[in-house]
Amino acid sequence: MDAIKPPKTLSEQTHDILLNAICSGEFEPGQRLNQDEIAARLQVSRQPVNSAISVLKASGFVEDTGRRG
Repeated sequence: MDAIKPPKTLSEQTHDILLNAICSGEFEPGQRLNQDEIAARLQVSRQPVNSAISVLKASGFVEDTGRRG
């Protein structure tokens, strides 16, 4: 019998969705990730999107290009 796993946080769920989208080619290499658009699409606030993108940066899946108004 397996132990019950705690439910994933919104940040973890957002990370999983973004990682899957990157790996499946839904996001093109070099494509800008707009936090507002992603948050609206996933129906979450920007905070879990920002956290997920930070983890993806640390893992090398995305890179920061600085602020572009």
